[in-house]
Amino acid sequence: MPIKNMNPIPSSLRPWLWFAAKAAIGGGAFAVVISRVPLREALDAVARLPVGTAALALGLTVLAHAITAERLRLVLPGMTPGQAFRFTLIGLLYANVLPTPLAGDAVKAVRLARIHVAPGQAALAVVRDKLLGFAALAVIAVAATATGEMPPVVTAIAAGLIAAIALVWRGLSRVPWLAEKLGFGTVEGAEAPAPRHYVVNFVWGIVFQILCAVIFAVIGGALGLELDPAQWVVVYATVTLVLLLPVTVAGLGLREGTLVGVLAFFGQNEAAALALSLCLLALGLLGALAGLVAETGRDRAGA
Repeated sequence: MPIKNMNPIPSSLRPWLWFAAKAAIGGGAFAVVISRVPLREALDAVARLPVGTAALALGLTVLAHAITAERLRLVLPGMTPGQAFRFTLIGLLYANVLPTPLAGDAVKAVRLARIHVAPGQAALAVVRDKLLGFAALAVIAVAATATGEMPPVVTAIAAGLIAAIALVWRGLSRVPWLAEKLGFGTVEGAEAPAPRHYVVNFVWGIVFQILCAVIFAVIGGALGLELDPAQWVVVYATVTLVLLLPVTVAGLGLREGTLVGVLAFFGQNEAAALALSLCLLALGLLGALAGLVAETGRDRAGA
């Protein structure tokens, strides 16, 4: 006798309820932040941001996304620059509308697996690309702690991240059937990236992470936040890792709370920290909008 489903919530509504719950958590976290930090002062600071600074930050953000697309091409030979950039934008869309940036990578992996001659290779390419990106983040964090007076915990976390990445990478090399078990099909059947492509991807990953930290510094400097380059790297790395937590939508609340807390640790103005967070949120939403255009536009790749 079949077991009757006792869950009264229709399956079609569950994803929306889950999304609403995450949005509510993010809204609550944001409310806590603005209850302690003057929102009007932060908004005034955003309004006073020079147009040139905003344009520079936007240009650097576009450049960072272009680097992300090129890194994807390195680990997945055969993609055109246009395809790589399109899938990068689609990943940005889902990274912002779903509760963690990793969701954007998951969607990108699934979409690539649908159109690639070797679906498993496409999916694993996204995983390896992400691992190399995390390794690059850990490397610049370690370099920052070596050049400035930072808490020892920063170095410990970065070193632990590098060790974890190495273990996962080694595991992926030993289980080539993993993608097939996950439903992505065979890994064979397409050109595999040369080892040097992974090295170049890693180098570009370092450039990307530094560029993102520069975006923080450019906007933050214009808002009156005074940190040295090493401190900006630590701030950026901390925010990046915290935003991986799948508890809010678009990082709302997490980004604001983390930036206010970390910058307060460095003795910076809380309203300016909140203003920086709002600017970064705006850049993220612009990326999501571009991703929406790529998602709803003509599907040349057939994904």
